[in-house]
Amino acid sequence: MAGILSPDGPLGRRFVDLAGGDTVEMERPEPGEDSVQVGRFVVRQAAFDWAEARLTRAAEGQGASTLVVDEIGPLELQGRGLARALRSLLERSSVDLVLVVRETLLDRVIAEFGLEQPALLDLPHPGLSQDGQGGSARR
Repeated sequence: MAGILSPDGPLGRRFVDLAGGDTVEMERPEPGEDSVQVGRFVVRQAAFDWAEARLTRAAEGQGASTLVVDEIGPLELQGRGLARALRSLLERSSVDLVLVVRETLLDRVIAEFGLEQPALLDLPHPGLSQDGQGGSARR
């Protein structure tokens, strides 16, 4: 198993490569650095480029059979963030994907990315109420 997680930390959100444990900060771009506005957040484009390269390498070079992508959200629904990487991964029928998707976006993500009969697992986020706003789709 390989992939990318995007946990919150004391200094903000970051991407973590499951294969090697390497990390890259997503937030707080340097002045002049390419960035993307996501709601109230400003994230570094370089972080998404890094994550996309790691996902591609895991699928191609490392031959992972299962990839985790955390998370597919509003940015990807706009065709930005990890959207290009996800579309590329979906073309690889031999790769199982575990996608972290907020429950409120699940139907839109399924439609936008053409996920056919995804297996769904509802996992409450530790910081959310019991009714949860989290879910996962697996192709």
